[in-house]
Parts: sequence; structure tokens; C-alpha cells
Amino acid sequence: MEFEMKANTSDRRLTIDYGVFLVVVVSSLLFMVYCPSLCATEESFAGKREKTQYERRLDMLAQRYSRAPAGTVDFPKELMAIDYINEGYSLFQKSEYDLALKAAEEALKCDIKSPVAHELSGDIYYLKQNLVKANEHYREAFKLEPVSRLKDKLEKLTRETEVEKSFDTVEEEHFLIKYSGNQNEYEGFELKTMLRDTYREIAKELAHYLNHKTTVLFYDADKFHAAGNLAHWIGGLYDGKVRLPVHPRGFGEKQLRAVARHELTHVFLDDLGKKKTPIWLHEGFAVYQQNKIEPLPAASLRVLKDESNLIPLHSLFNPTVFESHKNDEQWMGLFYMQSYDVVDYIIGRYGVFYLKQMAIKFSEEKNAEQVISETLKISIEKLEKEWKASLASAFL
Repeated sequence: MEFEMKANTSDRRLTIDYGVFLVVVVSSLLFMVYCPSLCATEESFAGKREKTQYERRLDMLAQRYSRAPAGTVDFPKELMAIDYINEGYSLFQKSEYDLALKAAEEALKCDIKSPVAHELSGDIYYLKQNLVKANEHYREAFKLEPVSRLKDKLEKLTRETEVEKSFDTVEEEHFLIKYSGNQNEYEGFELKTMLRDTYREIAKELAHYLNHKTTVLFYDADKFHAAGNLAHWIGGLYDGKVRLPVHPRGFGEKQLRAVARHELTHVFLDDLGKKKTPIWLHEGFAVYQQNKIEPLPAASLRVLKDESNLIPLHSLFNPTVFESHKNDEQWMGLFYMQSYDVVDYIIGRYGVFYLKQMAIKFSEEKNAEQVISETLKISIEKLEKEWKASLASAFL
């Protein structure tokens, strides 16, 4: 998520020696005849690929339950389903969506009336942009357990389905891109190139690459806020998918690239932290990345000049405090700028590597005090004191 901030404001010819070509072809044929074991097909190499630790864990579950038929005293099907659901949620948090779906499917084989397994399946299909299958599973889960959480997911899905039904689709190595055909100034190729370049830059900086495709949706400006029922000041959103508005008034290509970089940064932090990276780190680093494309106006940072206005770091790092203020536009503006400046200070003093390590530490379900102490070898109080000193010198 990010605030929409206004700035004050880059014939080759092929010649073949047929004699050499003939020798190469004949040699290759002889090699395949006499060395068939070395000429494995791509499929056979894939078959010999070493399984990941997550695949092996699923195999272990299957082996455990293959000893006796489901539903026996030793292997009651409901408990088998719970095991697969737990494994599925663990894989989901690690962004192993295909394996998570496989676990959910196994859970449903054991217990077709499990609302949790249906909801998990719905969540995965939703992120994979299979809205029809997501709808099926959410509805089945809601029939089995009519709770408000599932009702909200169904309502959100209904809004999005209506808005996105006419979207064009472009696939890329790292993205599934959906965009409105009304966006005449942008073709799918241009959007794909912009996202690919942004992905490569962030991946290189973090030395981290994603193992899944991310769905990115480009909305017409007038439909962006309606599709997600979003506050007017939100200029982009990451909620498991990246959502970006195209061509609001005064919003050009540079701004689109800046917002795209902001939201894609969330995808990387979500992956590094296994969906446990705190909001201040998410937003601070996302604004830091956005700032590389479209520098923040000096006026937006002046809110940090008066120390009495600052959010204490213990509160900044507390997710409960954020939840209680997230509808306060003025407080959110301060939260974004302060998170950015704290992250900028940490990177300036320690480097991006340590910021990456912090996200990884958060994946271990440690709190901010533990993560900062273990990673930066400093207390929150000491960090706050040093950061404020850097602020004071910056405003001299």
C-alpha cells in the first residue's frame, strides 16, 4: 500500500560453412546412437530433479497414511485432514502455492466437509487468479461455516470479478498480468517490460528471487478504488496481489513505475518474511525503493522535524498500535514517513543485507526487540536515540 504523493516534478546475417555443419550433424547423430544414456530428454532430467524439502514433507505424510486405509482407528480421516491442512498453511506462508494446493486437495479427499480446507483452497486459487475455482471453494466453506470472514471474501471476490471480467491477460516468467483493454496508452508488452525490469532490480539488490508468479492487476483509475473498496488516499495496493491504477489525473509513466516498485517490494518482503514481515518494515522499505524512481518532496519529510510529533519506535513497531490508527489519514502519513526514515537510517548505517536478515528473522515469529537485538546488535532505545540524532543533523 502507498500514499499517492505529488512530486515537484529514461541486420545480422548468418553464414554457414556447410562442410563444418555436416560434420557437426553426423557427429551428433553418432553420439546419440552410441551414448544414449547421456542423451536424456528434458523430461527425464526433470524426473531426476531432487525434490525440495517441502515436497519431501508432503511425501512423508502420504507415506504415513498409506500404511492403513483412511477412516480406521489408527488413521481417522478427520485427523488426516488436519495434518494436511496444517502442512498446507505452512506451505502457503512460504509462498509454495502449488504444493499448498496439493495439501489442501489431499485434506479434502480425507474430509470433503472441512470448511478450513475449502477456504485454504479458495485462498490459493484466488492468488493464482482462478476466480471461478476460488468462488466455488469459498461458497462451499461458507455453507459449512457461515462466518463473517468468509462472507467478506465472497463479497470482495464478487466486486473484483465484475471489474476484471473484461481484462486482457499477459503472462511473463514472474508475473500473471491482467489489465483493462481501455488502457490504450499501455500495451501488455510495455507493462510486462516495466514489471520485469523492476523485478530484476529489486531481486539483485536483495539477492533474492521468488519461486512463484505474482498476479498484477492494472485498473482504470475510476475502478481502482471501487474494486477493492479502498480509501481515496491509497495509490497502490499489495494484498497477495499487486493492484495498480493507471492514468489517474496527473499520473504519468514515472509515477506508475515508482508505485509499481513500491508494491513489488512488498512481494519480496512477504516472501523473505514468510508473510510475517511487520508493516513498518514493509512500508519503510517500499517507500525507500519508490524514492529511487520518484524522490519524495522535501515537504513530506518535514513532519519528522518536530520531535514531539514522532511516534515512539516501540509504538511504531507495535502492530496493535497500527491497527488502532490505520483509518487516521494524518497518523498514517506520519507512519509512512517515519518508517521510511528509520529504514533509510538502518540501510545507511548497516546496509541492505542486514535489512534482509531482519525480514528473515521475523519469519521465525520473533518480535521487533529480538530481531533488532539479534541482527543489529543494538536495543530499540539505542536505535531510537541514534536515529533521532541523525534526524536532528539532517534538519540543521
